[in-house]
Amino acid sequence: MLEGHRDWVLTVSALTLPDGTPVAVTAGHDRKAMVWDLTSGQRLHTLVGHTDGIRAVATAALPDGTPAAVTAGHDRTAMVWDLTTGQHLHTLSGHTGGVNALTTLALPDGTPAAVTAGHDHNAMVWDLTTGQHLHTLTGHTSSLNVVTALTLPDGTPAAVTAGHDHNAIVWNLTTGRTVWRVPLPGPGTCAVPADSGFLIGYGDEAAHFVWTGRP
Repeated sequence: MLEGHRDWVLTVSALTLPDGTPVAVTAGHDRKAMVWDLTSGQRLHTLVGHTDGIRAVATAALPDGTPAAVTAGHDRTAMVWDLTTGQHLHTLSGHTGGVNALTTLALPDGTPAAVTAGHDHNAMVWDLTTGQHLHTLTGHTSSLNVVTALTLPDGTPAAVTAGHDHNAIVWNLTTGRTVWRVPLPGPGTCAVPADSGFLIGYGDEAAHFVWTGRP
C-alpha cells in the first residue's frame, strides 16, 4: 500500500525509469504529487508546487531521456517535473479556470507535448521541453472533462476533447484546427483511443467512433 497523501487521491499514472525501476505518480486534493517505487513501495519524491487540488497527472519522456510527469489542477496551471530528481521544470500557465484533464504524446518531430483541458471551455497544447504554449483549442461552450491523444489515419497527431456541452471534438495538434465535431447524447466523461478511432463515455453509455474517410 502506498501511504502518504493526507486527502483524496484523484489521479495516478505509471512509467519505467531509465534504470528499469517501475514507478507510479499519485496526486490529489492535498495539492501534492508523490512518486513511488512500485517494487519496494518506497516514496521517492514529493512534488510540491500546486496551490490547490490536483485533478490530473500524465507521464512522458523528454528528448534527453529524462522521465517526466505533468500535473494539473484547480489552481489553473499544469506543472512539469523531472521524475529522476523530483525537480520542477516548468509551469504551464494560460488557463483561466481549473484544469480537469490532460494527456501527453510525442509529436512527429519527436517533441514531447501535453494537452490540457479545463473549466474555461478550452484545451491547450504545450511543448514539454520548453514549457512553450503551442495552440489553444477553442470550440467548446462548456467545461471540459476529457482529453486523450489519438493518431489520425494519415499519421497526424490528434486529440479528442469532451465535456458538458455534449460534444466531442477531434483536433489536429499540428495546426490546432478542428477535424471532427461529434454530438453526444450526454456530457463526455472519459475517452480512450481504440481500433480505427476512439471510445468515449457519456452518461451511462459509451460509443465507438471509427474513422470513415476525410471530414
